[in-house]
Amino acid sequence: QDAKDLLTYLAQYEPLGVFPLIQEYCPGRGVGHMFLARDGDVLIEFQHERVHEWPPEGGVSTVCRAVPLAEFSKARERSRALIGRLKWTGIAMVEYRYDEKSDSWYFLEINGRFWGSLPLAINAGIPFAAGLVAGIGAGNDAPEYAHNYSRRLCLYWIPETKRLFRILFQRKLISDPFFKVQPLREIALYFCYLLHPLTSFYLFSWRDPKPFFCDLKNTFVKFISISKKIAS
Repeated sequence: QDAKDLLTYLAQYEPLGVFPLIQEYCPGRGVGHMFLARDGDVLIEFQHERVHEWPPEGGVSTVCRAVPLAEFSKARERSRALIGRLKWTGIAMVEYRYDEKSDSWYFLEINGRFWGSLPLAINAGIPFAAGLVAGIGAGNDAPEYAHNYSRRLCLYWIPETKRLFRILFQRKLISDPFFKVQPLREIALYFCYLLHPLTSFYLFSWRDPKPFFCDLKNTFVKFISISKKIAS
């Protein structure tokens, strides 16, 4: 939690004369700038912020929110410049941690594949997959899309439920010492995001519900398997 705590932890390695690589703690929340580009020229763009993650201290986004392009404009322009310098062709998400208190941005990585929160972009009307299939490499134009998309939400329901369970009943397993546990607030937000009219889902769709039920089945089978191992 501080320099003294770090030195105490590292003292156990001193007899070995070899120390581990320590990664700096980056406070804040995850923000991603998504692009479809051809030779560094941005054809389609979108940005989102991670509201909740699984595990709670950081990981896969379980609730994410579309952020209008007018916001985070300075950071997004830096991301665009990076894509341009690399002459990137294809899809990419430039990821950060953003600390609102200090207005600091921490660059994490460029994710050069389709990301887990792609359903958020799809439901906001941003055609990343369609644009790629349209033949970006062949020099075709990208599909038209709405630059003024709405601030909608996307929920990954099963991991979000696991996140709430850990916060309520397994707090000791949360490794982030700075994570604030607020049970009543978390319960209220869980149902708020679940029932919000602007919420879409990572997997569930009335038009195609099968992927959701397959995921639910796999989660249940995994839970039974782990329970049996613990019992034995």
